[in-house]
Amino acid sequence: MDLDLVVFLNDCEYPFEDFMRDLDEHIELSDTYTNCTLNGTRLFFVAEGTLHVDLLPATNRLPRSELSQGRNPQDLQYKMTLAYILNSSNPFDEGYQQSPALSKTAVEFVKRKNEVFHCSTVTRLAKFWSKTVCVEGFHSGRSTIMEYIAIRSAEMEQNTGRENTLKAFRRFLTIVSNPEEMAIYWTEYYKIGDIKPRMKNSRPLLLDPTNPYNNILRGKNKSFMVEMAKFAQVSMDRLEEADCRARRGESVDLQSLFKPQPVWIQLPFYLRRRSQPKNFVVSVRDGGDLTMPKTVTKKSMEESDREIIENFCFLSQK
Repeated sequence: MDLDLVVFLNDCEYPFEDFMRDLDEHIELSDTYTNCTLNGTRLFFVAEGTLHVDLLPATNRLPRSELSQGRNPQDLQYKMTLAYILNSSNPFDEGYQQSPALSKTAVEFVKRKNEVFHCSTVTRLAKFWSKTVCVEGFHSGRSTIMEYIAIRSAEMEQNTGRENTLKAFRRFLTIVSNPEEMAIYWTEYYKIGDIKPRMKNSRPLLLDPTNPYNNILRGKNKSFMVEMAKFAQVSMDRLEEADCRARRGESVDLQSLFKPQPVWIQLPFYLRRRSQPKNFVVSVRDGGDLTMPKTVTKKSMEESDREIIENFCFLSQK
C-alpha cells in the first residue's frame, strides 16, 4: 500500500532543511520504519513493513486571525499560497516549490473528476499501465502525471458523446507518445489569462490544475516523458494489432496490452545504462479488480510472494 503524505509546517519555508534532517534522523533510528531515503524535500520510507510512504513538507499560510472569523481553511491556504508565489522574485520556480502547499485543492480536483465512473476507470488503467513500465530512476509525481493525462483523455472522449474506455485509453497512449505536442491545462481554479505566455508555450506542458506557475513536466520529468513515449508507442502497436485481430474475427487478449515493458530479450529501442536482469519475476494479477503488478527477484522472494505469483496472469522469468 502507498501513502502520499503532506505535512503542513508553521513558520517554515522551502527547502525545510532542519525539519527534513531531524525527521530523517528520527526515522533512521526507529525500528518501525525502514528503507528511509531523503531526496531533496521528499522523504521515502516503509512503515510497518508494508506501507510505502512518500512524505512532503509544505508551508502553512493560514492566518489565524481570519480562521477565527469562520473562513474556509482550504480556500485561505490556496489564496495565500498563490499570492506568495505571485509576489516572489521568480514565480515559476516558486510555483514548483510551493505546489505541495496546494495539495488539498489538487486532491479535491481529482476527486471531483473521478466522480464520473468513466473518468475513474481510465485513470486506473493509466496508472496501472505506468506500473507495468520500468523507467530508470525516481521521477517525482509519476502517478499524478499519469492521473492528469488520463483525466484529460477521458474528457476528450466524453466530448465526442461516448464513454468508450478503450478509446479513451488509446487517447491516453497517444498523448503520452507525443510529449512534444502535449499541452494540457484546466481553468477551473484560475483563468486562461493567468497562464503566462512562457508557460503556455512550453512543451511538454502539463499544468498543475491548481497552480498556473507549475508545469509538472519541467526538468527531469521532461526526460521521463520522452522515455515513457517510447513505451506508449509499443502499447499502441499492441492495441493496433488487437484491433486487426478483432476485425479478422480472431480472438483478442486485451490483457496483453499490459505485459511488462521493456521486454528484455527483444527491446524495440535502445535504453542507455540498462542491463538485462537475472532471475527476475514480473507479473500482473488476473482478477475482478485491477491491481498493481508485483516485481521481485527470485533470491528475495518470500513464501507470500510465491503464493501470490501462482495466481498471476502474466509470468515471465528471465
